[in-house]
Amino acid sequence: LTLQQFAAERGGGPVPVPAAECRLILVEALRKYRNLFPGQSPWQLAEALYALFEELNLNAVSLPDDAEAFAGRLAGAYGARPLAALSHEAQIVHRLWQAFQEETQGRSPAAAYAASLRSAFAGLRADETLWLAGFDTLAGAERSALAQLPSGVALEVWLHGRGDGRDGAALLNF
Repeated sequence: LTLQQFAAERGGGPVPVPAAECRLILVEALRKYRNLFPGQSPWQLAEALYALFEELNLNAVSLPDDAEAFAGRLAGAYGARPLAALSHEAQIVHRLWQAFQEETQGRSPAAAYAASLRSAFAGLRADETLWLAGFDTLAGAERSALAQLPSGVALEVWLHGRGDGRDGAALLNF
């Protein structure tokens, strides 16, 4: 099974909001506030924002609720002064992210997958072994879920590749 199949079969997490509905939520928000991105197609912006938000969810990235904390995080990430770090566009994206999380209730496809995977792993018994084969990288939410495996559950990881060079670098990051 893939991790997605495992999560779906054993996770029992929240029912995801369909991707199309998530995009429509964003289009509606962008249409409501047309002046945020003048001259831009709300459909194209919604697609880009949806991809960004799903990537954040899949990698277990949480954004601070507070705009000042968000500015501080951006400043640290880019080595910029706090006022310069939080541009007008960043403020808008931050607000849209918060609204998207609220509107989908944390059930976008990536968020629901992460919750289902955590639930599936939490449901493993101490006498079970979890086998992972064929992975050279895991998303942040997958790594986080693995880190919370119940005690006693054996984890077997089969890796393929060299221990050095490009293969080695990927394996070390795994």
